Amino acid sequence: MDKCQHMWSGMFISTGGNVRTCCVSMERHFKEEISLDAIDDLLEHFNSKLMVNRRKTDINDNRLCTTCTVRNNNKIPSMKDAIVGTYARHGIVPKEDPANCSLEHLEISFSNLCNQQCVMCSSENSSKWTMFDIENVDAGFSRIPTKYRKWTTEKNMNKIKKILHGLKFLVIKGGEPMIQDEVKEILQYIIEHNIEMDINVVTNFQEVSDEMLDILCSLKGMELTFSVDSTNEMYNWSRGGTFDKTIENITAYVKRCDVPKFGWANTLTLWSYKHLIEDIKIIEQINAEIIKGKNTMPWYNILPVVGPRYASPFVDPIEERIEFVFEFEKTFGFITDSSLQYKTLTLNQLDTITSLENELFSPEKIIENRKLSKQWYELVNNIRGTNV
Repeated sequence: MDKCQHMWSGMFISTGGNVRTCCVSMERHFKEEISLDAIDDLLEHFNSKLMVNRRKTDINDNRLCTTCTVRNNNKIPSMKDAIVGTYARHGIVPKEDPANCSLEHLEISFSNLCNQQCVMCSSENSSKWTMFDIENVDAGFSRIPTKYRKWTTEKNMNKIKKILHGLKFLVIKGGEPMIQDEVKEILQYIIEHNIEMDINVVTNFQEVSDEMLDILCSLKGMELTFSVDSTNEMYNWSRGGTFDKTIENITAYVKRCDVPKFGWANTLTLWSYKHLIEDIKIIEQINAEIIKGKNTMPWYNILPVVGPRYASPFVDPIEERIEFVFEFEKTFGFITDSSLQYKTLTLNQLDTITSLENELFSPEKIIENRKLSKQWYELVNNIRGTNV
């Protein structure tokens, strides 16, 4: 039976306060989400009859796992693939008994409150898209409007705090964690109760207070992943943010921490992926400067967008994607492994680069997707007041 380790050791809580199998599982699409409000105990839910039955089902037969099975069927690395290495790094060994699993990994997004409006995002993960999604629900982009919902009552926050003591790995996403009070509350709870675990916070770092910087630096298990999809003007257009301000905040964090653990993440879109080679060179130069005198070796993760399909690099002609892979390997070396070292950066998930040589969409879908991509590009240009 083909199974996913995430289902046996991890759980995801969405921006709307709904419990899912993982961050890419399809409960929302099939209207099978379960609100945290309706769950008394997360550990009991994790080994409930519902979850046991899911573990007993081959993921190829589980419609909730379609995101990963589609990727794997098209030779594109998936969350199912990535979680194996993630669990190995954090000492998580899933149990064999589907009815007696240990919850050791929690991934959580406390809300969709965000200060950026990325081209591949939607209102589920950024409040900046809410009005657009409401007004354009029938525009053909398959967007589900999501309003900000404060589900983090004292009762629900206590349910989360209860399971923190048994975790080995906590991942906090957004929205934007640095502007969410719940993130500060959870991190302070971990500090006050001296809970030892690895923590990863995925953040755009556009805004961060001195108080939050002190909290981040005081947690020895803390690592930050900075979402910097491209650099300079392409970054500003892609994310609706300010690249220079983000780098200023990252520099302040690195200087303040004795041993800062962090990495960079680039989510490749149709418009940004051909900038990747130059982006890596620019980020490496910045990285080399800010880590001087620090005992740290930052990483650089690369992941192409698959959905929304109109923002995906796979919409581009395969000839152009193959040419891009050729140029990447000519610059950084032939890809024989998932990682390679480029000066002060460890480039990760390189199998996602070679996956660009594959076709994801049918010829009919490619035509449809390119039409939507052109429309989306013009809409974003209107929102930004500029183009790239």
